[in-house]
Amino acid sequence: MIVKKADFHNRLIKISALLFLMTASVSCAIQQAPGGGPKDEKPPQFIGSEPGINTVNFSGKKIMLTFNEYVKLKNIEKFLLISPPLNQQPDIREAGKSLQIKIKDTLRDNTTYKFYLGDAIVDITEGNAVRNFSYAFSTGPVIDSLTLQGKVTGAGDLEPKKDVFVMLYRSTADSAPMLDRPDYVTRTYDNGDFVFTNLAAGKYRIVSIKDLNGDYKYSPGTEEIAFDDSLAEPEYAVIAGQDSVGRIALSGGLKKPLELRLFTEPDSAQRILKSNMITQNQLQLVFRYPTRNLQLIPLGADNQRRWDFREFSSHNDTVQCWLIPPVSDTLRLQVIDNGNKPDTITLATAVKSKESGRGKNTPQRETLSFVSSVSQSRILELNRPFFITASSPLVSLDTSLILIINAAAHDTAKPQSAVRVDSIGRNIIIRHPWAEGNDYQILLPKGAATDIYNQTNDSLTFAFKVRTKEEYGLIRIRLDGEKLTEPLIFQLLNEKGIVVAEKKDVTGNLLVFDYLLPGKYRMRAIADANRNGKWDSGLYLKHQQPELTFLLPKVLEVRSNWELEESWTF
Repeated sequence: MIVKKADFHNRLIKISALLFLMTASVSCAIQQAPGGGPKDEKPPQFIGSEPGINTVNFSGKKIMLTFNEYVKLKNIEKFLLISPPLNQQPDIREAGKSLQIKIKDTLRDNTTYKFYLGDAIVDITEGNAVRNFSYAFSTGPVIDSLTLQGKVTGAGDLEPKKDVFVMLYRSTADSAPMLDRPDYVTRTYDNGDFVFTNLAAGKYRIVSIKDLNGDYKYSPGTEEIAFDDSLAEPEYAVIAGQDSVGRIALSGGLKKPLELRLFTEPDSAQRILKSNMITQNQLQLVFRYPTRNLQLIPLGADNQRRWDFREFSSHNDTVQCWLIPPVSDTLRLQVIDNGNKPDTITLATAVKSKESGRGKNTPQRETLSFVSSVSQSRILELNRPFFITASSPLVSLDTSLILIINAAAHDTAKPQSAVRVDSIGRNIIIRHPWAEGNDYQILLPKGAATDIYNQTNDSLTFAFKVRTKEEYGLIRIRLDGEKLTEPLIFQLLNEKGIVVAEKKDVTGNLLVFDYLLPGKYRMRAIADANRNGKWDSGLYLKHQQPELTFLLPKVLEVRSNWELEESWTF
């Protein structure tokens, strides 16, 4: 068949038009956000609700919240908080620019309910959150409008506690937080502050709980709690607004914000937290509390002889036992502390080694090893002794063989003294008139020490430099204000919150911490009410608050060769 040139041209035009239409329709079906332009950082704006916020005589089962753009829910299970709590959680669903809430539970009469959705409402494009969103209504003729505010901090460290529950109970029974769901609940902000709104008049028991299992009840021993000794009474205050992160601010209230201190109640039962073989022939037991009269009784033939050498930690909560050969494959011990109920542990005495492969035993040590108090830093502090610690208890040590080399003076001398200072001879303090800024080497010749396994040491050298006094700083604190009846324990904390220095039984109004390395420090004081030399937690059912702690508001920055003086008014 012969196709004319004109017909072919017309067909080509029709095919091209058809392809164009198909491409255009596909392009219309695939919608894409326009490129370019600034990133959307504005959260959705709340437009209105049905029924409206603060509606009275509410009797429905459905609430519709509407925003100015498409929204979705993010982490609603984390943020949703309903006060008073419902027995059944509502069904909350996304509906374009709205959220639909379906209430499944039966609501109380004449009660103001508040639905707190936190930061769970976000836009669908960039995930910008509506901060701390809440919605309230009343099943009665009035909407409750009283408020209560305060702050939750850690009882020991005074750090603000965020995202912990604060609960109000009409019941004044001590058992209410453990047995009942609260009448009102809110959550602390990131700065530890909390604000109740839409409260009814009355007096309430108030507690704060770090609710780990989400049941709105306090579980003693496993969850932290804070409480106020007095009943809380809400007042009227104006909601002044919200800041950029949605924290509500009140104004006009006359009462001082409540201060709640969160703590964990001590479990009085002594327990073994850990029991294991940490190396060949070395057993370690870690206890919850310091041991007071520990008995370790082997169940078997070993109870007829001395079976171990024992060493306790400085706080008596950890004990290490070096087993005396012959050592059986399995060790069964009866553990009794201070006459309490016996506990029994069973351990395999063989130690697995990563180097030797799974299931294989670490070979017996062939030499006795030592570490020094300056092994990591290679610096000897002026206010610290130099000591060496053996890997196992010693039978003998010839201290006359120890030599000290002063690199600067090219001088070799014997130490002023070398004394074994513990009951099993592992720790040896070496004293000498160290010169500031000088480098030293301490030599421990081969065979100078022998341990209980008849192992001896190889030749060892411990090198270090003595720090100069000019490298340290000093803090002087002048104490002002009222004297507390309880004795005070003063603690200096580093940036990690670790206690680096402590002073007790301070007399007068001057407190000095010297030989401090440059850095930032905080000062804490503990009111030692029971005079046991440490901070003690509280007991909720006994109405016993944790011991008071105080924190110097200012961060203390120590510099080399510098004295810092501050006043502290309690």
